[in-house]
Amino acid sequence: MASVAVDQSSSVASGWASDMLKMAPKTAILAGGSNMQYDQLLREASATADRLRQWNGGDDLEGKRVSILCPPSADFAVSLLGTWMAGGVVVPMHYKHPSDELQYYADQSESSLVLAHPEFHDTAKALNKLVMTSNNKDDGVDVNAELDVDRLLALDATSDVARRALILYTSGTTGRPKGVVHTHNGINHAADDLITAWEWTANDKLLHFLPLHHMHGILNKLICPLRVGATVEFTEASAAKIWARMLASSDALPAPTTFMAVPTVYAKLNEHYDKMDPADQAAASKACKELRLFVSGSAALPSSVMTRFKEISGHTLLERYGMTEVCMALSNPLHGERLEGHVGLPLPSVNARVVDEATGAVVADGETGELRLKGPGIFSEYFNNPEATEKEFDEDGWFKTGDIVQRSIDEEGAPYKICGRASVDIIKSGGYKISALDVEREILEHPSIAEVAVVGVEDDTWGEKVVAVVGLVDGTEDLTLADLREFCSGMAAYKLPTVLKIMPGGIPRNAMGKVNKKSLKKDLF
Repeated sequence: MASVAVDQSSSVASGWASDMLKMAPKTAILAGGSNMQYDQLLREASATADRLRQWNGGDDLEGKRVSILCPPSADFAVSLLGTWMAGGVVVPMHYKHPSDELQYYADQSESSLVLAHPEFHDTAKALNKLVMTSNNKDDGVDVNAELDVDRLLALDATSDVARRALILYTSGTTGRPKGVVHTHNGINHAADDLITAWEWTANDKLLHFLPLHHMHGILNKLICPLRVGATVEFTEASAAKIWARMLASSDALPAPTTFMAVPTVYAKLNEHYDKMDPADQAAASKACKELRLFVSGSAALPSSVMTRFKEISGHTLLERYGMTEVCMALSNPLHGERLEGHVGLPLPSVNARVVDEATGAVVADGETGELRLKGPGIFSEYFNNPEATEKEFDEDGWFKTGDIVQRSIDEEGAPYKICGRASVDIIKSGGYKISALDVEREILEHPSIAEVAVVGVEDDTWGEKVVAVVGLVDGTEDLTLADLREFCSGMAAYKLPTVLKIMPGGIPRNAMGKVNKKSLKKDLF
């Protein structure tokens, strides 16, 4: 690739290129039986940046939005880094989303073009945007030319980290999805926080099977390992295939060292393990014990899932807390006790407080209130939506997460416990405030229940009534409300469900395994 002059407004996450150059001969990404080394990743990304600049008349993109429509693969990583190197803002899209959602994201973000995997060119073209292939070879680009080291280092040196880097979309539970803008500065701090807290190194290897249009998949499982020179191996989100991969580890295919998933994945891993023959179970447990870290996030971790996985793996899952608007904010310790139902303490660059929802006053330890956060990893704005942005911050500049939390009064620096979303997980019934997550933990102990979502439904007498929506374990013929209430009789009477809804096909979930309770209530009541 020929050397070119570096535009002083070029933008790439600070230090990325120079860090990766140190790992040049090492494998960066494994996918589909092939591997991409760090030097090849940089060549490909630089070639993509060249193509984007050529489309833009040879100039830096200066914040133009570029949608990426790729499966979890090396193509996605190349497109991400290439767009940043060219000065663009990345808008990741999920290739399984319906066409109307993709159209909304492309239009709302005012994307100038779509970098699409060849398999999804027709989908991308239907969005009425310019489409470029995410595969440089298909465009006749010479990606085997000598790497222009000076240019890459210059990109690092001139990087303006305050520029926009990424737009991720909310789930849209309170209206149309909002485009959450993160800067290079915020992403850098968030990645540094996790690298420090979880002690990422170049020796790490991670299995990646989560969607790349969410913070969990893009920051925790792609950006962090690439920042330190670790290896990311893409695989399918199938319990059978994940266990098969764990059992297939060898000198030629080294075992993963770190594993991160949503609670639904861990539940599926538990279920599949219980169906294995004893020899495979023993081998699977042995393989798990060789990993250094298992992390769970993006949703509340049921106690039964956590307990069973510990029995299988020997690991206490590390829970952490983040959301689209805040990257990652809280984490249980890598070393030390991890309390069930808690998500730890603020990460190094994050400040946290718990306030009364109505007044904004800081509450005493032991009391519940809304979690509010400050720090460089907090999003900068909702794209083209200043009114919504302003509403999400209080007068002192703290971001209002909408999550209700509690801190223990038993010890110094006690971790945070998430009680649930104020909008859907805090049920007000008969004058009591009930955490739906606490009720769900109890219900999930029932041997016939595979999954549950507890919601509050409007009631003339109680204000809201407690409703349990459940999916049953395969082979279970029936479950009555009386049976469920008897099983949960150890809870306070006001927390017991008064309505039971059984979902024969299971509870609907999004691509990240989350239940949209607002949609669920709308569909059922």
